[in-house]
Amino acid sequence: MSDETYDARVAHWRATWESIDPSAREGWRSPWLNESERDGNPIFSVWHPVARKAVRIVEHDEPGYGRPVWYMDQFGVNFGSQSDAVTELVFSCGRDPSATATFLALAESWLRPWHVEISHGPPEPVPGFEQYFPNADVE
Repeated sequence: MSDETYDARVAHWRATWESIDPSAREGWRSPWLNESERDGNPIFSVWHPVARKAVRIVEHDEPGYGRPVWYMDQFGVNFGSQSDAVTELVFSCGRDPSATATFLALAESWLRPWHVEISHGPPEPVPGFEQYFPNADVE
């Protein structure tokens, strides 16, 4: 991929991130990981240090890469205590136009300051989230 094309893809993912409601992005910092390798892994990264959550977007340049895939990962588990770990949403895609809409749908739920465990009842807030998400509608 040419430098010009790569820069355009980086700008695309940054603009996609910035299109998300600013109140949902409050407290998130970018970049999270080293993006200087310019190999698409990551093409964009962001994290929330209080919620210990992160997003890593990996974009593949291979033609016909296929539909986007995503999975959860733990970062830092082997480097310190479990409480230092960051839970990461990894979104891997090609340059498929549908990838942006898919990512935005995932990000909508991932950026919330709580997680929903359907089998365990109501969502539980992350301790201290109020200072970062003052508009959150959580009792």
